[in-house]
Amino acid sequence: YNDKKVIIQFLKDEWNSIEPWLQRHVSDHSAVHYGGHVLSKWNNLLLLELSDRAQHDDRKKYESNSDNKNKDEDENDKPFCVSNLLHIVQEAMESSRRLVEFYPTHEVMWIWRRMCSHSFLNVISKVQQLVLNGVTGVQQS
Repeated sequence: YNDKKVIIQFLKDEWNSIEPWLQRHVSDHSAVHYGGHVLSKWNNLLLLELSDRAQHDDRKKYESNSDNKNKDEDENDKPFCVSNLLHIVQEAMESSRRLVEFYPTHEVMWIWRRMCSHSFLNVISKVQQLVLNGVTGVQQS
């Protein structure tokens, strides 16, 4: 579990460096492709975390009575909400929009916008699939 948290934090840190880099290097195709892969991997890990935690919470509901719930529950034991993930991809879309507006003639910025849009649509599709498969914790916010 701690390894997953380290990887997620690494991907988050890498993601946070992409927009500033692209603002200074508006023709860097490799940075756009790297950023797209980082965003995709980060989203996939968070979706896996979301699914795992929701399924774990569902199992806990069946195994124990809510009156016996540990009041000192660790913050990390709380379910990762779908709204957190949607916020991340929404920020990616906003970031790409800002860059396209500021550098409208740079093809790389449009590629970046397309990669962020693809990631957004992929997350929406996977969240919808989780909901359709009955992973109830996904519906929490």
